[in-house]
Amino acid sequence: MSDSNATKKTDEGSSVIDMSKMNQGQRAALEITEAARESHDDISFAAHLFMGRLRLEKLHPVTEIASEELARATKFLHELGAYLTAHVDADAIDQSGEIPDEVMAGLARLGVYGIKVPQEYGGLGFSQTTYCRACQLISSHCMNIFAHISVHQSVGVSQPLVLFGTRAKLLIVAAQTPPKMVKGKPRTQITTFVVEANSPGIEIVHRSQLMGLHALYNGVLRFTNVRVPKANVVGGEGRGLKVALSTLNAGRLSIPASSIGMAKKALAIAREWGGARIQWGVPIGQHAAIAEKIRRIAAHAFAMEAMLLTTSRIVDRDKNADIRLEASICKLWATEKAWMCLDDVMQIRGGRGYENVESLKARGEKPHPVERMMRDNRVTTIFEGSSEIMRLFIMREALNPHLKIAGVALNTERPWGERMRSAIKSAGFYALWYPRQWLPFGATLPADIHPHFASHLRTVERRARKMARTLFHQMVIFGPKLEKRQVLLGRIADIGSDLFALAASCIYGQKLLKDGEPEAKVFALVDDFAAQALLRIDGNFRGVGHNADQQGYELAQQIVAGEHTWLEQGIL
Repeated sequence: MSDSNATKKTDEGSSVIDMSKMNQGQRAALEITEAARESHDDISFAAHLFMGRLRLEKLHPVTEIASEELARATKFLHELGAYLTAHVDADAIDQSGEIPDEVMAGLARLGVYGIKVPQEYGGLGFSQTTYCRACQLISSHCMNIFAHISVHQSVGVSQPLVLFGTRAKLLIVAAQTPPKMVKGKPRTQITTFVVEANSPGIEIVHRSQLMGLHALYNGVLRFTNVRVPKANVVGGEGRGLKVALSTLNAGRLSIPASSIGMAKKALAIAREWGGARIQWGVPIGQHAAIAEKIRRIAAHAFAMEAMLLTTSRIVDRDKNADIRLEASICKLWATEKAWMCLDDVMQIRGGRGYENVESLKARGEKPHPVERMMRDNRVTTIFEGSSEIMRLFIMREALNPHLKIAGVALNTERPWGERMRSAIKSAGFYALWYPRQWLPFGATLPADIHPHFASHLRTVERRARKMARTLFHQMVIFGPKLEKRQVLLGRIADIGSDLFALAASCIYGQKLLKDGEPEAKVFALVDDFAAQALLRIDGNFRGVGHNADQQGYELAQQIVAGEHTWLEQGIL
């Protein structure tokens, strides 16, 4: 991205954010973030969805993995599964907080540290899809191993190896470097470096102790006068945040892959216990309250897999494809739904779910690790972008097409003359676009889409138009203050996420039919997920217009200001 483009994008990006009341630190953070955003000429499926358009050609058909890779991948995943079963004691790793050296060596022999690294650099050279299948497999057995491996595949190994061609012990470090003058003003720069781990001046100050993922090597490092060759700069000076964000796009897909592993494991435990545990004369799976939870786990595990597969195949078809929205939605949606699945299976298992595996073994019970799974999985809604940040990021990307059209008109810092010219120009676009969001007819669906899925996809399209005009209405009502309506924006982000999940489920369902899966089984899952998703979607639409957000915000500020400390009385 050139400096001029970066400046232009910053101007557009801040157009619905009132910067006039920001302090210098807030302005600098916003400018750095906006300058690091990627620019794409063609917007993605999810971006079109937020504009009220159904562009199925972006997802359909789900292309197959090349036959050469499929054979290698099948063999690799089989060997990986066998190794995990035979040599990785997930409970022992959880208890000790360490991954044994021999386990790391075994994973290295299998090539697990280089799943996506090109073969010419000594890696396995597998696709994003195969990598996600591996992440799902690993996480279903040991989340500590998953966390260890996934870091190496994104910011830890792939990029440095491609650039420097070495397997030395490396650190990827992002640091603030001297500011650059832009339009006569200094702009803070963040630069990413490859640093050899044994460089003088690097000190491990503290290793963090965590609720779960006890073998996660996370801590505080201190750098004192560490010298780094200029050649070790990754991506160029001042482009560190862009490097980080670009690696996160594909890297974020490993997190929902782990969520699928968790959800499927939860389903297997719920199915087994739902049939084996007898209460009031029948298996508990026959009680409606338990059946509701089992149904919810199954439908959402299916939708998670659909979202991840369709997005992964986009990456495999085009490494430069814009998947910012899709990756963020997959991460947000799958991690939150995986937590729901684990909460459900904990409730289904009852006291045995809350009991750890050592205690279960000691009294002769099957040691399902539900307690460990919950501890290890909880952080997934936090790292690589918390759910709250993901919702804001999704809405920033969803608003981007509008900002390109009407950004200057809404920018309170631009001269009135520029704003008026922009308003007149954008009026022409919205005079055509807005009425279309109310029209009853829509896009032509692909000829091979089964009528059963076509019905759901038409529902997605109708709700997408409603979402698009709802977002437009909020832009008109709140203008630059819209960015402060984070709860409201979160509802719209959730609507878009569920719509993407439903569309992906239909596309995945179509692929399953093509692969020979029985219609009745596929339809049952798609239909049930659609029923659950539409209840959430319609509830969020109601919440946009009727809510107590402002009242709640004011109460929270009173609490933070200490006006309700009386509520805290009676505790130690």
